[in-house]
Amino acid sequence: MTEMNQQERERLERQREGDRRFFVRLFGFLAGLFVVGLVAVVYVLASNGLGSSEGSNVQPTATQASTTTETQAAPTETQAAQPPVGPGRDLFASTCGACHTLAAAGTTGTVGPNLDDLKPDQATVRAAIQSGPGAMPANLLTGAQAQQVAAFVAASAGR
Repeated sequence: MTEMNQQERERLERQREGDRRFFVRLFGFLAGLFVVGLVAVVYVLASNGLGSSEGSNVQPTATQASTTTETQAAPTETQAAQPPVGPGRDLFASTCGACHTLAAAGTTGTVGPNLDDLKPDQATVRAAIQSGPGAMPANLLTGAQAQQVAAFVAASAGR
């Protein structure tokens, strides 16, 4: 009888040891998975440009812009050739750049048309954003955001 209890105790001890090893391995696996997920989140945030000062440019008001242009000389050729920078560029890069190529935004998408070659005007861009031709979803941007992207694309396509 004592021999039976001894065997039973040894069996239970081995089972507990196996359970402990299982939970230690499970904890290690979950900790590793957490670290990998954390690294992935940091990578995605870094690749989307969050935390960069690129989008923090302050645009002058209409009064500031008019007084500034009156006191400045005419822009040189290199200044005139530079594409506009502002919220339209950032919105285009983050929303449209995966599908469209536009040098001024630094995008090289190949799904949609190359806007540098197409050189659409502002009304054409607005209509495309609203209707979503081909594989492009309709109303990808609306309101002021759609207007900003349309103005940016029309002003910078093909430059």
